[in-house]
Amino acid sequence: MANKKKHLNYEDRQIIEKLFNSNVNITDIAKELSYSRVTITNELRRGLKKMKTSKGKIVERYYAEYAQKLYEHTQNQKEKSPRFSETIKSKVREKYLAGNLDKVIVVDIQEEFGTLAPAESTIRRWLKKLRDEDTHSIDRNYSRLGDEAYFNDEFEKAIKYYEKGVRLGDTCAMTALADFYQNGKGVSQDWRKAYKLYETAANLSDSKALYMLGIYLDNGLGCEVDSNQASFNLLKSANAGNSTGMVILASSLEHGSNMIKDLRKAIYWYRKAEAHGNFYAKRWLSTHQEEVLNHPQDEIGFTEEEYISFTWSKTHEEFGHLAKEIGEKELKDLRDAGVISELPRQKRKK
Repeated sequence: MANKKKHLNYEDRQIIEKLFNSNVNITDIAKELSYSRVTITNELRRGLKKMKTSKGKIVERYYAEYAQKLYEHTQNQKEKSPRFSETIKSKVREKYLAGNLDKVIVVDIQEEFGTLAPAESTIRRWLKKLRDEDTHSIDRNYSRLGDEAYFNDEFEKAIKYYEKGVRLGDTCAMTALADFYQNGKGVSQDWRKAYKLYETAANLSDSKALYMLGIYLDNGLGCEVDSNQASFNLLKSANAGNSTGMVILASSLEHGSNMIKDLRKAIYWYRKAEAHGNFYAKRWLSTHQEEVLNHPQDEIGFTEEEYISFTWSKTHEEFGHLAKEIGEKELKDLRDAGVISELPRQKRKK
C-alpha cells in the first residue's frame, strides 16, 4: 500500500541510497518504503549521479544528501513565488497592462477579493515580476530600479533612477517622477514639472499620463485651464483601455464637472470600467441600480460628432474648437470597436 505522506524525507532518501546502490530493484524499494513505484522512480531521477570507477567504468549512484539539497532548493523557490490563484493573477495582469498605479492595483485587488486577497508585498512582488517580463522595446531597467528604491522608501535613489529612465523615453519613469513632483516627495512640490512629464508621456500614448493630463488641464495645475483638451485626454485614456481613465470620464459625465451632464454615457463608461476589472466601477453600479435600470444602454459611448468635438463644455451650447483632426481610418477603427455610433454627423447650429 502506498505511503500517505506527501513527500519523501531525508531518512527515506538514506534508505533509497542504501538499497539502490546495493542493486535492489525499484519495485522492491517502493515496497520497502510503502511508496508507489512512480514516486521512487522520480526520486531516483532527481538524486542520481554518474560516477567513474577505478577501472574506468561509468556507473549511476544515488546520494541522499545530494537529492535532499535539490529538494530543499526547489521548495525554497516555490515559497518565493507569489501564491496567486489564476483568477487573481489575471486581474493583476489586466490592471498592470491598463497602466494603473501599483498602489491602485493593490487597493482594487484587496477590496475586490477581501480575505482571499494576498498581502500587499505579494501583489507588489508579482507586479515586479510582470515588469521584469515586459517585452517593450524601451529599456525599462531604470524605472524598475526606481520602483524597488521607492518600495524601500529610498526616495532620492528612486528619483535618480527615474530621471535616467526619462532620458531613455520610458513613460513609466516619466509618470513615476511626475508623481514625486506632484506630491513633493523627496523633492520640492512643482506642479509645472509634473505637468510637463505627464504631457511628454501622454504624447507617447501612455494611458495613465493621458488621464492625469486631463485632471491637470481641467484644474489648471501647472498649466492654463483647458476643459476641451482635458476632455479629449480623458477620452483617449478611456479608449486606450485604462479603467481609471474610464471611471474619471464616467464621473465627469455623471456630475457634469467639465462636460454636460449625461447619466446614460456615464453608466456606459462605468460598465466598461467594470468589464476591465475596476472595483470602484463595480461598486458604483451596484449602489446605483435604480439609475442603471432607468438608463438602458445601446452600447454606444459617443456619436461621431461628439467624439470629434471631444468637449461638453457647460459654458457653450455648441461643441468646442477642433484642435485635432481625426482621420477617416481612426473613425473607422472607433466605429468597429463600438466606441462611436454609425449615426451620421449632424450639422452644427449656426
